[in-house]
Amino acid sequence: MSPAAAGSSSSSVSARGATRADDGLARALAAIVGERRVLERPGELRAYESDGLPGYQQRPSLAVFPGTRDETIAVVRLFAERGVRFVPRGAGTGLSGGALADDIVLLGLHRLRRIVSIDAENCRAVV
Repeated sequence: MSPAAAGSSSSSVSARGATRADDGLARALAAIVGERRVLERPGELRAYESDGLPGYQQRPSLAVFPGTRDETIAVVRLFAERGVRFVPRGAGTGLSGGALADDIVLLGLHRLRRIVSIDAENCRAVV
């Protein structure tokens, strides 16, 4: 992502394209989900460096935890508008490292606990 796409020519963008919190992303996310649901300090992010297979570790640039469908949609739309790369993560119990966010944003979905519908025939669940 270019700095212009992040909304500021002075924003900090990693080589991989992850938008840093200092470009206002953390504030914009907090406006959607609340300040307590956005983590950006290294000590806060340590718990999200690995999944159920602790041998692989990658620290996200920040983490956001929406609690409703509407919050999740708003967060993903914000990411799309700013060109922010992200990795969705459920409970973090996977053993493949598939939910590790290497210096990109982690979208934690563990707060979405209400099952809306299950379509067993198509292997689809809406939470």
